[in-house]
Amino acid sequence: MKLKGLLVLMLVFAVATVWAQGLETFDNFSEGGSYMNGTFTGQDGSTWTYTQCRGDHSITGSSIMIGRNRDTQSNFYSGTISNGIGVLSFNYMQSFSTNVNLKVLVNDVEIAIVTSDNENMVVKNSGDITVNTPGDYVIKFINVNNGDGQVTVDNISWTAYSGPATNHPPVARAGSDQLVMLSTMVTLDGSASSDPNNNIASYLWTQLSGTSVTLADAGAVSTTFTAPGSNADLAFKLTVTDSAAAVDRDTVNITVREPQDSKLIISEYIEGDSGNNKAIELFNFTETSVSLDGYSVKLASNGGGWGSEQPLSGTLTAGEVYVIANSSSIQSILDEADTTSTVTYFNGNDAIGLFLNSVLVDVIGVPTEDPGDGLGWEVAGTANATKDHTLIRKPNVESGNTDWASSAGTNADNSEWNVMDANYFSDLGSHTSGPVAYTFSNSVVTTPFPQAGSEISITIDITPDEGVSAPTTVKVYYGTGGTQLNNAEMWLESGTTYAGIIPSLSEGNIVLDYYVEAVGSTETINSALYSMVVAGTVITISDIHDNIVSYDELTKTIEGVITIGAGILRDDRTSCYIQDASGRGLNLYDASEILTDLTRGTRVKLVGEVDLYFTTVEIKDFSYSVVSTGQSLPAAQAVSVAGANSDDLEGTLATVTGTLSEVQTFTTSKNLILTEGTDSAIVKVWPTTGINADTLIIGTEYAITGVGSQYYDEYQLLVGYPQDITDDVAICDDCYIPASFSLSAAYPNPFNPSTTLEYSIDQGGEYELSVYNITGQRVSVLASGYAEPGIYKQTWNAGSFTSGIYFIRLEATDKIATRKVVLIK
Repeated sequence: MKLKGLLVLMLVFAVATVWAQGLETFDNFSEGGSYMNGTFTGQDGSTWTYTQCRGDHSITGSSIMIGRNRDTQSNFYSGTISNGIGVLSFNYMQSFSTNVNLKVLVNDVEIAIVTSDNENMVVKNSGDITVNTPGDYVIKFINVNNGDGQVTVDNISWTAYSGPATNHPPVARAGSDQLVMLSTMVTLDGSASSDPNNNIASYLWTQLSGTSVTLADAGAVSTTFTAPGSNADLAFKLTVTDSAAAVDRDTVNITVREPQDSKLIISEYIEGDSGNNKAIELFNFTETSVSLDGYSVKLASNGGGWGSEQPLSGTLTAGEVYVIANSSSIQSILDEADTTSTVTYFNGNDAIGLFLNSVLVDVIGVPTEDPGDGLGWEVAGTANATKDHTLIRKPNVESGNTDWASSAGTNADNSEWNVMDANYFSDLGSHTSGPVAYTFSNSVVTTPFPQAGSEISITIDITPDEGVSAPTTVKVYYGTGGTQLNNAEMWLESGTTYAGIIPSLSEGNIVLDYYVEAVGSTETINSALYSMVVAGTVITISDIHDNIVSYDELTKTIEGVITIGAGILRDDRTSCYIQDASGRGLNLYDASEILTDLTRGTRVKLVGEVDLYFTTVEIKDFSYSVVSTGQSLPAAQAVSVAGANSDDLEGTLATVTGTLSEVQTFTTSKNLILTEGTDSAIVKVWPTTGINADTLIIGTEYAITGVGSQYYDEYQLLVGYPQDITDDVAICDDCYIPASFSLSAAYPNPFNPSTTLEYSIDQGGEYELSVYNITGQRVSVLASGYAEPGIYKQTWNAGSFTSGIYFIRLEATDKIATRKVVLIK
């Protein structure tokens, strides 16, 4: 037999609605030894037989007990649907103290598992199973609970049509509301939508409110979009239409919030082995007082998602803790409590979350998972550690962690927590770590710019607890990819400071993780896991642009000259630009500080993570070394007003010449609108640059130099310095278009170590300016990519090359020019 048509299980709290004439109920059963049976004839002539087997049985009114104390209890209904649509409806009741799962199968095809998740309560739910094709069916209920619970099925009924099916409207389900971070990918899922007649024809997602976003495939059951880059409250509607044009709608809300910089962490978690001895301790790890306004603690019970919440208020001074306790805890816990709350009504399988401005910043457990009744999550290799244990955060942890698997760790070394025995309450009220013997602090990579092929020096302070001797052996363990299999000895340098050397690595462009192990007379204690970026082979910035999809999130090393320095475009973080000899540039981003030595004209070598942030190509989380200062800037590409609106200028110096037609004033910036004929270009001026746009004259022709950038679908030239705006422009419309293709003689020549190259490109297109040695090998690419017609300058710093004869080669639009240069050292 083959099951056809729609089979739907709907949780409601009443017997199913009668869809046709009459309702028949299974309420006449006879008890017979180890089973019960009965028969039923439906209104359309369908005949059904009930049999209960393999278990205890009882009859209370019209209730039939499904099972007790059995791994598999089977009860089934079998019969034939003569015509039309049939609906089997049932209520089930769960009692006693054990959760019960009820599995529903039709012709041995699993339709649903109905789960009761309330303990020590009588819970009534109901469900419908719908079949809409005549045929032979067996509907079976199985109690899949292994415990001591009891399930009864009550009010079982069969309803059938005697004629053709009536269309019923679909049920739209747009999914649960979501809280997401800025610029993340969001999925709207309508797969929970249903239709009693199984005839959904279309889905349509539309945005109701909030910052406008682009929905990918809005006509599909699920759609995606990229969250805005600023805080927003979005609402969407899902419209579901069936083939008979019946419609249902549902809405979902998406809250977009900026990641929060929390000054608090969860420092202690107490889940006593009996009663209500439960508490949560929060710790201010900063050196200043923190307002608790905006902070809250939430509880997620049995994997059901975040529920009850305890908002916080007041001020927490530096280095102090805030304790939330269960009101029925023992007095020694209550003596340390700042407040009591229902969020401490947790068991080992419940999750606790610390929130700031509704954004999760630290967590214990997984709010949507349930490790099982009477169980808990594993922490530091200890099974069920969140059940009947106390967890204490290690003292070197100074940031929240929303990745519970990472926070819990797999062993005592990589976990952020020390797992204490049940009813360990001694450290509540002050953030200590129990008997750990050694405290690690001030881990420093003393090698200024770690890179492959060189040793890496580190230091760390190791302080013994009172009455504990200094460690006898100290080692640093290091590696990549989550394992630290290599180690090196460390030595006492002075006081409590230990030093060590990580041997030179054969490969770079990696994130190297390391921790320090201190071995004492009785205990071995490990520090937290630290990371550093190790530089490798230098690649060109043009290579990054050309391969941005594959390079995104990879670690790469570059070297170039700063074109717009840190603190110029922003005064709250580093957002500056660098360009190399390939003729391309990109953004350097550090959200934590302004790196004041990244000034214009400074040559730096750096390594960090390549990141495509919307349309901005950048390197973040980088370390760097200043190679030299006072360097000449790379030659800016000369572009027309129309040519300024190009992806090829992303992060790259360019000079655009046009007539100033308008100055647009915004709250935080100004736009200079340059025009040429019907073309226009935007030059963005930030107030941090010191440029006074009010002194510019409308109708005047200006030449402005900046770096190309794209903001959503709008191209901009970011100008950083007053001297980069000049009205010293020749009075001719086409003066920036050279008459011919040429490569001028280098100057100086001979040279040591730098020479300047000037060249002209007479038509737009791809070009390359390269250096060849006397044997004909290309040894360097100085500039390449797309260029508008114009006159360009490029400096070649040959400091790393040997003395000799070289040839400069310019290729563009099937034209070639060559110049000989001599390097003398």
